[in-house]
Amino acid sequence: MITVKCQTCGKSIKKYPSHTKKGRGKFCSKECYYKSLTPVRITDLSTTKVCTGCGKEKPLTDYPVRNRAKKYGRSAECNDCNTNRAMDYYYSHREESCAKSKINGNLGRAQNPEKFAKRKAEASDRIWKEAIDFFGPCECCGESRKEFLSVDHRNGHGNEVRKATKKRAGVYLLRHFSASNWPEELKTEYRLLCMNCNFAIGHNGFCPHHPEKKYAYWNSSKRQWENPNEDSEVT
Repeated sequence: MITVKCQTCGKSIKKYPSHTKKGRGKFCSKECYYKSLTPVRITDLSTTKVCTGCGKEKPLTDYPVRNRAKKYGRSAECNDCNTNRAMDYYYSHREESCAKSKINGNLGRAQNPEKFAKRKAEASDRIWKEAIDFFGPCECCGESRKEFLSVDHRNGHGNEVRKATKKRAGVYLLRHFSASNWPEELKTEYRLLCMNCNFAIGHNGFCPHHPEKKYAYWNSSKRQWENPNEDSEVT
């Protein structure tokens, strides 16, 4: 037997010469052997490496984390190359990817309907809270409970606008506003009204809460829009 040093901890151990040529024969224990298998990664994020996609030298912060990479712990391709490759794959397999996502989504909803119902309710509550904070409660009576509120076009003709632009109403419209980060110009075209006020204004041209205010409304018997008199207050 000969005396050798463990390659991990430096402890002196006695081994047969034939054993030192093997993997575990160079270590004093299994723990030291497994520690030797753990790669020593470069953790300095200012270190640069060459991207295998574009061939440019970039710092490690420009590469996505990849735990299986032994030396750097980062992907071989930079963020831009990874994004471009993923987008190219998506658009070349778009129909297949959409069909698979639809099947998986329907399967998930069927297996766990409570989870998706809860997620939908939470999203609806969040959107309505943002809308009430932005537009305020019902402009006519001050109702602030989302169950009673609706989105109203200030100048009427909401049904015609929806047919012309093929945009849906209600919470779907609010989702579009939220994605646009609630621009201020929305307040000149839209507002929140409770169902009672919205229905009264749409069918009668005024709301009993404020009968002095006259609005344009759809006359269902004449099948035409009616405008208030010129001497009436228009809002």
